Amino acid sequence: MYQKNGFNRDCTGVVDLGFKYMSDICHGPKLDNAVSPSILKEILESEEFKALLKSVVDSALLNVYKRLDNVESRLEKLENQRKNEEDSQYSDYMD
Repeated sequence: MYQKNGFNRDCTGVVDLGFKYMSDICHGPKLDNAVSPSILKEILESEEFKALLKSVVDSALLNVYKRLDNVESRLEKLENQRKNEEDSQYSDYMD
């Protein structure tokens, strides 16, 4: 799959980054540096974390909407192409 700046063109790269961030918070670089549940709860309830999570979700949704627009555009193009081919065949038949 095509990657740009280390992210997949779909939203998985952004979402993976968010989960990696959460995983790093919970476990640190090594498992022996794991964060206690009370500190984890404090982090997850912090405004900074909520803002980060909102940003990750918004970015993922934006990428999904862009992909849907691209698919819709391609479908319209294919439909127009099919219609033009049918019209061409009909005019050839009538000539």
